[in-house]
Amino acid sequence: TGEALINLKSWNNLPDDLKQIVENACRAANIVALAETEWRNAEALQALKADGVTTRRWPDDIVRAARDAAAEVILEFGQGSDIEQRIYLSYETMRARARNWSRVGAEAFLTSRNG
Repeated sequence: TGEALINLKSWNNLPDDLKQIVENACRAANIVALAETEWRNAEALQALKADGVTTRRWPDDIVRAARDAAAEVILEFGQGSDIEQRIYLSYETMRARARNWSRVGAEAFLTSRNG
């Protein structure tokens, strides 16, 4: 699921089997939501094209400028409080790992699939 808010004291009082059920239900909801979003986006794009809408990619210079601006904001956030610094380091670690995986995973798959 995109978000599940559970009181920590209540969570800690749950038996392990119920915690596992909640975790599995959240994972399942997340998978279904992702699949549904992909399908609905594909349907929406088809409807837009049927109405004569032409889609285009953002120009590279605009994408680069947006990426640079976002990097500045994220870096500035990472120079804040202790928790903000920890969040920033965690985010950057995840982003580096995800980027490496994307190159050989999703990006490679989509490139080969789309030709």
